[in-house]
Amino acid sequence: METTYNKKCFIFSIKQARFFITMSKVIYTIYDGNGNVSELITISGAIAGHYEYDLFGGTIALTGSLAKENSFRFSTKYADEETGFYYYGYRFYQPTSGRWLSRDSIDEDYLRLQEWFLQAGFPPSMSGVKSPVNLYHFVYNHPLILVDPLGKQPQQGGQQPQEGQSCCEEPCDLGATFERMDISPTLTGGGCTRQRATGWNISVKVNYTINSGVCHILGCKYWTCNTGRPRSDFSVWTSGGCGGWTYSMVGDPDRFPNDGYHAKAMAGKIEYLSCENSVWTKKELDAGSLAHGLYYDPPEVWSGGQKIYPTDGSCP
Repeated sequence: METTYNKKCFIFSIKQARFFITMSKVIYTIYDGNGNVSELITISGAIAGHYEYDLFGGTIALTGSLAKENSFRFSTKYADEETGFYYYGYRFYQPTSGRWLSRDSIDEDYLRLQEWFLQAGFPPSMSGVKSPVNLYHFVYNHPLILVDPLGKQPQQGGQQPQEGQSCCEEPCDLGATFERMDISPTLTGGGCTRQRATGWNISVKVNYTINSGVCHILGCKYWTCNTGRPRSDFSVWTSGGCGGWTYSMVGDPDRFPNDGYHAKAMAGKIEYLSCENSVWTKKELDAGSLAHGLYYDPPEVWSGGQKIYPTDGSCP
């Protein structure tokens, strides 16, 4: 059974008809477009409960004879009447503040890892992760497009719109930047001063910020000059995660026997859906580009007139 109703962007849906039995009555639940319980319907079709929520799960409307008897509401999670908290399985969520009540266990492990690197005398960047901005934030403050089923890790919402479908949300205003995460050589040779690079590994990512409207992120794409084709050729772009993409074994010192130098250009962009003229429309936004000068003997990398590897002037 699958039914949908859309009026002024208030979407009801019944998917895999769910019900519960109370007071000898079979009650069906209806969900809005974000998967929250919005209606309780009796077997005769009468409305026994109605719910409306703000963006972060605060209840702004609760009516009907059985509305309070049902404890599963926003995100289909258990709602505690006494505290107003929702229980997600791993953490309690407070909708009035839009925050979890306990720290993010995954990001907390990242912090412990960085602390270990510091204690060992290494820079935290070697851990491969960055400090989370906020250990209590709820779905990165984007509840319209992200969900967190267990209270552990935000992810893309389950009802991703399709290009060409009708919509009535505000158009997406997105900002993006292209950043280098890490660069490291594959080394060969003897002692530190005699080592030479046989190739380079460069990790990059696309950072994006939703300025306004509703944005459904489809993914990111990356381009390198090694393809031998211009950036305007869409067929040479490689799809990858926005959070990170690595190009391995960049360059070949045997091709540059005289000066041991190789230039490397890279670029990134993000693809997303925006509601344009009442239709979900696929759009792209250039995130920027980076240029690198790669040297093999000794191993060095320059960008924008500055040496970025090694950064302290010592041997790699």
